[in-house]
Amino acid sequence: CHDHKFDPILQKDYYRMQACFGTMIPRDDIPAADLADRQKYDRARAAWLQRAADLRQQLAAIRDPYLERAAKGAVERFPEDVQAVMAKAPGERTPLDQQLADLVNRQVAFDQQRMKVKDEDQKRIDELEKQIAELSGQEPPALPSAITVQDVGPQPQPVHMGGNPSREVTPAGGFSILSPAPFDLRPSEHSSGQRTALAKWIASPENPLTARVIVNRIWQRHFGTGLVGTSSDFGSLGDRPSHPELLDWLTGEFIANGWSIKWLHRQILNSETWRMSSFHPQAAEYSRTDPTEELRWRFSIRRLNAEQIRDAMLATSGELLSEQGGPSVDYDSLRRSLYLKAKRNTPDELIRSLDGVDGLNSTAKRNTTTTPVQALNLMNGDWVRKRTTSMTQRVMEQSPSEEPTDLAVTAFRLALGRTPEADELSVAESLMQAARSGMTSSPETESRFAALPDDKGGAVAVRDSGKDGPLATKSVSPAVTAPFSFVGLIRLESLYSDATVRTIVSQWDSDSGHRGWAIGVTSEKSRYQPRNLILQVVSDRGYEVVASNLRPELNRTYMAAVAVSETADGHGEASFTLQPFGAEAAAAQTATVEFRSAKELTGKFPLVVGGRAKQSRHRWDGQLDQLAVFSTALTPQQVQNLFDAQLRDVADAAPVAFWNFESGQQPTADASGESHHLTTVSSADSPIGPTERSVAELCHVLLNSNEFVYID
Repeated sequence: CHDHKFDPILQKDYYRMQACFGTMIPRDDIPAADLADRQKYDRARAAWLQRAADLRQQLAAIRDPYLERAAKGAVERFPEDVQAVMAKAPGERTPLDQQLADLVNRQVAFDQQRMKVKDEDQKRIDELEKQIAELSGQEPPALPSAITVQDVGPQPQPVHMGGNPSREVTPAGGFSILSPAPFDLRPSEHSSGQRTALAKWIASPENPLTARVIVNRIWQRHFGTGLVGTSSDFGSLGDRPSHPELLDWLTGEFIANGWSIKWLHRQILNSETWRMSSFHPQAAEYSRTDPTEELRWRFSIRRLNAEQIRDAMLATSGELLSEQGGPSVDYDSLRRSLYLKAKRNTPDELIRSLDGVDGLNSTAKRNTTTTPVQALNLMNGDWVRKRTTSMTQRVMEQSPSEEPTDLAVTAFRLALGRTPEADELSVAESLMQAARSGMTSSPETESRFAALPDDKGGAVAVRDSGKDGPLATKSVSPAVTAPFSFVGLIRLESLYSDATVRTIVSQWDSDSGHRGWAIGVTSEKSRYQPRNLILQVVSDRGYEVVASNLRPELNRTYMAAVAVSETADGHGEASFTLQPFGAEAAAAQTATVEFRSAKELTGKFPLVVGGRAKQSRHRWDGQLDQLAVFSTALTPQQVQNLFDAQLRDVADAAPVAFWNFESGQQPTADASGESHHLTTVSSADSPIGPTERSVAELCHVLLNSNEFVYID
């Protein structure tokens, strides 16, 4: 509002800085992709639009009058001066007009999404959209968008002192005490050049502050404390640099190397200072002279931050998805924490307890606390328990044997990157032995893997709720795509009261925008009628349901098979076979159904038995046994041969995955020899079998150890 007597930043400086941003508008429609990806997407979308161009024209003819009416109504709700702006041709609008028009257009788009359409027109719209979907197939997935800004044009928007139009216009510039003259603007076709001038002023070689602040922040990131302890205050009230010559040298080299953050990281991480141990032979003596370790005579032990602990656990469990780029993800994602959504009102419990930032306030340095909530989340948290389960499976796969010594050594190498010392190995083996005690005959395990009523071998129970949830492979492998086949014994005990499908096996998350497939049985309110054995696919032509109209009865065991292939004309074909099992054996029922496409079914999800990826519903309710997946489409004769042998010769038919759930220590092991073992996917459940449980105890201890959580 006015100049302050002891403030070096004047009122005019505030408006000079504001002017740098006065001509911009927000943009949320800019793809976050390179030129090649944008061109590829544009070609795919153009081809998709062309497939039903005539139908789209009919659709536009119906909708356009409604869109125009909604747009007119939205504009008329604004004051008359704003309506006058909207009445101007875009080329006649001033920068302020263009900013106002951008805000009005957002309201127009909102109203158009809520517009009402006559019933007869809406019915025709629905019919056309259905026909377009059938002809065009699935729309190419949109590229992720970035939240950006841009200038409305080369002409700057005038910014007046105090926001008063009667006062003088303030040109864009820096602080008068440093640079009295306004910025030298170099506008381009679509930009006023004001923000570019500000960026050059901030990063000018004559500015002694910017590069030093960056270098100090990077140093603080690696050592816990910056060369200047007050990383947000380089003024007279802040700390003096502990090593001023080092700060100046690093800053000079940083600028000389093109302000390369990568160069700076490499320089620090290759330094002897960073590679020091926290143990020092003269620690007692040096601590008396330099108790805060400001002189860097040893490395200061510090805890990983919240996101680093999360990523380290995912990497150790083998679940970390390291692909780069893309949209933000939810907390239950397996991607790096860098891509997590910032939910300020409902932050993740683990990250919040480990002093993660709240996203509401700026902080130069995070707090590091030790609280009971942290221990509860790390020891008993559902998310950490799931990582333990996955790490257990990884240890079982990589260990040369199931001997406790080999298992312990493998677990140490995965978690800590080293082999255990003799005393550590002894403690680990004792822990594993104690964990095995009393677990070999778990009543819950025996009950879950009890035999089918008409069979002597083991089977697996999957329930709609409770601990007996679906089972899944650890990764996407085997990545099933056409041609493929599934066979198995199924026994269903109930249906959902709505249209939710009882899933036998799947490699999908129920999202019609994600590639995948699922085999299951329909429920009470399904449009395909109850108890219908179906195949659901999401291919290059979109989502579709392939119904067999074969209907297994409840509380009866059946042999079921589904073979999926591509036809000569490029369509998909599913061959279904259903036959009662055991003493109730009867003739097999068959059905062959053609559908739009079986191409590109492979998604990014594990193979799930009795449910679907990331879904609490769509569960089986009953028992499953002798489940096998083949990488070929079995012929009707091959299916019948397997059925004639009561599915006892499945392993001899070379499946890519086969689970017979035989009782023993590993009832969910893959009997095909391909190591596609199953683990439970229900929350916080322990691994199955006493050996896995003993390894899980050790893995959980290692993930909570100081050596894992702290940097030495």
